Amino acid sequence: MAGRTSALYYVDVSLFDRDVAMLRDVGRFRLLRTSQVNFLHFHDVSDTPRKRSLIRCVGANMLRVIETPAPGGSRGGNAENYYQLTREGHKAYGVGEYRLIKAVYPERHKVQVAEVYISAIQAFRDGWLEEASDTTTDPYSAEQIGGVEIDPDLYLDVRVPEFRHRWRYWVEVDLATENIGKIKAKLQRYAYVHQYIKEQQAEAERSGIPNKWSTYRVRRVLWLVEDDKRLRQLKKWIIDAEVPANLFEVHLLSSFPQVLNR
Repeated sequence: MAGRTSALYYVDVSLFDRDVAMLRDVGRFRLLRTSQVNFLHFHDVSDTPRKRSLIRCVGANMLRVIETPAPGGSRGGNAENYYQLTREGHKAYGVGEYRLIKAVYPERHKVQVAEVYISAIQAFRDGWLEEASDTTTDPYSAEQIGGVEIDPDLYLDVRVPEFRHRWRYWVEVDLATENIGKIKAKLQRYAYVHQYIKEQQAEAERSGIPNKWSTYRVRRVLWLVEDDKRLRQLKKWIIDAEVPANLFEVHLLSSFPQVLNR
């Protein structure tokens, strides 16, 4: 969906701690919409602090706004704005290379990754899920193992107190934009990493000499997809790729994070 950049105000302002935290999240997800910004940083206050924060950040040339038209034209529904760091904002708070976003729809994967993260945060706030270690997102979730790089969308390490279970997942958010070749290449990389770690741990046990992998807990891969058709497709590709099936789980995006409540 095409959008246009909007400037709110351009004034010389100092940023508050909450502004900086919000800019860092926009930087790591690369694109956030209004409701996501509100959930992450302004859920405990009225709309006024959020609006003032956005005005300050745009005024400081740290943040740009991508306005989206309301569904059904000017009379239909409410539209949400989307936010990206400016080039100056990226220098201060961004990660990786900067690329100007001109339209929202081609970038919807970024927004969906943020939505998965937000769903986990909601579960933490509700109390039935606990964060065992920091939940990280790309590029911080990437790992170099055995000469192979894996770059999941998120790394999730959580506990379910009711069942005394702990789940460690590399999370892949799938919007059916990658073909079978790309998916199978990912499957093979994850399978290789899994086997490499097992071999390193076995060698440490045989030799009696601990190595960096001795206490490493292998993560499973949690694939989250949009619909049943893609779910069936992913499950078939996993079988066809002849990789360890127990290393992978495939679930609907709509089932997350409730699927962890076990």
